[in-house]
Amino acid sequence: MASMPTVKQWTRSLRLLGNPLRETDIRGFVTLVRFELAYYGLFKCNIKPLNGYPAVYDYLVRLLKIPAFAASVRSDHIQTGDYSTKALNPSGIIPQEPQLEYLSAIDSRFDHVPHTRKTA
Repeated sequence: MASMPTVKQWTRSLRLLGNPLRETDIRGFVTLVRFELAYYGLFKCNIKPLNGYPAVYDYLVRLLKIPAFAASVRSDHIQTGDYSTKALNPSGIIPQEPQLEYLSAIDSRFDHVPHTRKTA
């Protein structure tokens, strides 16, 4: 959480380190997309939700507009996988998936992709 201000500065541009898309963008995306689904509760990274960091949130939303990024998100799999680790979650309780605006937007755009999350 202490590094969030630094991440916020990096994310003012579309890419962390400029164009073209870099490995740091991919790795950053993986962490950010998991933040509220798993890290927020499981690792107690709950000082603020992701939208409490507007530049970081906007960066994630911009990356999700890239079809390959959006199609790769399986929020149910992320949450179930992380919360099923007994060392981190001895009770085995998996919380209800949060309603996240940025995931709802990709659900409607990628309903045709069989491995993306569907909402009821």
